[in-house]
Amino acid sequence: INASTKEPSFKEIKMSYLNINGLVHSDHLECLHSDINLMSSDIICIAETKLCQGENIDISLNDFDIVTQMDNQQGKKSMGMIIYKRKSMEYFDILSINNPYYQCVVCRLSCGIVCYIYLNPKINIAKLDEIMNMLTPFSKEENFVSVIGDLNIRSEFGIDTSTKLMDILKKLGVKSAFKCVTHNLDGQLDYVLMRH
Repeated sequence: INASTKEPSFKEIKMSYLNINGLVHSDHLECLHSDINLMSSDIICIAETKLCQGENIDISLNDFDIVTQMDNQQGKKSMGMIIYKRKSMEYFDILSINNPYYQCVVCRLSCGIVCYIYLNPKINIAKLDEIMNMLTPFSKEENFVSVIGDLNIRSEFGIDTSTKLMDILKKLGVKSAFKCVTHNLDGQLDYVLMRH
């Protein structure tokens, strides 16, 4: 709060993440358009859109611009990510990586650095090392804030990649904002991880 004006001294930015499991399947796109919470966001990340390059589908949202869109690669049945930003919001720098093992968008906002990520469940240790090498320089910056996304961590099965990913997140200095499981098999697939 600004002491002289008694007004908030910073603008809140509302960010949303949704793994939609096929943007054009069923009525998912229509549900997205009518979701009051998502439409009140400043930035929306839609993951696992399952869109393929060259499809002529209107995926625009009122009052939003598409900052980046990554479609399926090599005929994969999953993946695809879109980042929308409210038109009234200033542009921000992004770094995006799209490959068959993961999709990642690092957003450099006025309030800090936020990373949206979707990991293919079949990701291997080498690709996790690649992610670590990419994110480490950002995590060392003072304004590194959060990692948000579908990390497909299935620690209840003791999978090597899940163990490795948990180690990576610890090294990045982020921990889960959720205090309970988010998946019906006592696991957490979608994460919001904040700097300690």
